[in-house]
Amino acid sequence: MREEIFITGMGIISSVGNNVATFKEALLNGKNNIQYDKEMSKTLNKDIVSAKIALDTYGEMLVDETRSLTRYKDYALKSGKRESMLVQSSILACMEAWKQAGFEENKVDLERIGIVIAGHNMSQLYSYNNYKKYNDQLAYLNPRYALQYMDTNLIGVISDIFRIKGESMTVGGASATGNMGLIKACDAIELGRLDKCMIIAPVTELSPFEIQAFLSIGALGGRSFGASPSLASRPFDINHEGFIYGQATACVIIESKKSVEDRKAKALAQIMGSAICLNPSKLSEPSLDAEINVMEKALNNAGINKEEIDYINAHGSSSKLGDEIEAQAIEKVFEDFLAHIYVNSTKGISGHCLQSAGLVETIATVIQLNYDFIHGNNNIVEPISNKIRFSPQEGVENKIKFAMNNSFAFGGINTSIILKDAL
Repeated sequence: MREEIFITGMGIISSVGNNVATFKEALLNGKNNIQYDKEMSKTLNKDIVSAKIALDTYGEMLVDETRSLTRYKDYALKSGKRESMLVQSSILACMEAWKQAGFEENKVDLERIGIVIAGHNMSQLYSYNNYKKYNDQLAYLNPRYALQYMDTNLIGVISDIFRIKGESMTVGGASATGNMGLIKACDAIELGRLDKCMIIAPVTELSPFEIQAFLSIGALGGRSFGASPSLASRPFDINHEGFIYGQATACVIIESKKSVEDRKAKALAQIMGSAICLNPSKLSEPSLDAEINVMEKALNNAGINKEEIDYINAHGSSSKLGDEIEAQAIEKVFEDFLAHIYVNSTKGISGHCLQSAGLVETIATVIQLNYDFIHGNNNIVEPISNKIRFSPQEGVENKIKFAMNNSFAFGGINTSIILKDAL
């Protein structure tokens, strides 16, 4: 019999909210914070729009009521005050998730808690800025660069704050990384190696190199919306033209059923099943067959029928080919049940958060499961499919029992996760 696994804690720092409560309000209101990026536009001499995190004072955010953990506060302040925004936002998201899970009130076995960092290639902007600053005087480079450029640096920081001693790792899968991290954490619990796991999907901080490269391959949108940036991210709309870079850091805590019962913890959602499938390709083009395959495998793994799905949080990146292929895949998999399944994309609100997108959208899905609504599809005026039941721009009230969360990525990586309401 498969291990039952539940989500008990969530934390987020995003362009539309610096905790789960404010992120929920953004989903309900359908507002994004996509703006003209003055600094990047000046550097590249092109109009660039993005949805960036705006952190308040780190110390003040640590004592916000959603994350004010007495036992960890002082050490978290000391550990993070000179770190990058990536590290600070990760600490803040973890503190919120840890508090919601109720770990500060319970004695927990720290050797049975693990960390999965759902992130890779995380130091692009950090390395770019160090190169600009020290290129002509490398001897003055901060010696801590030897640790900080590595993805494992975040494991060290988080484990040090919370004293976690269990199995830990970093996981990479481009835009599917958030989902990959969640799936691999579930594997560790199912194998009996852990009882609980903290999955952290850090913000993707792109340097001008990556932005220019995405521009050069035609992946970035916003070309027609420099004067009205809030209209630029338009998943599944006929006028979509590419993804809009978004920033967010997300943290999710999962536990085995026994751990939840022993702690008398409140479960927010159950992870029913998942799948990872490749379409063998070194290119960026999506694969219809692979997307069909991963959704069907996730359903089989979860042990539920297609007609039981009430809602799909689609990958929906706002790219022409990506949206069209995913729409075709959804039509094929759910062809007899499309009339009662709502479909939306959180990227219309958050932008495309790249490696953290899957975990950001897991949090969005759990919020909708818990509060009985489907958030709106921002800027969907002319849907690319008249068969799919896309949520309207303003969203709808709707009870969800089973939901699917898709994340697809360059490198032919396709993931799908099935979630169930646990309240």
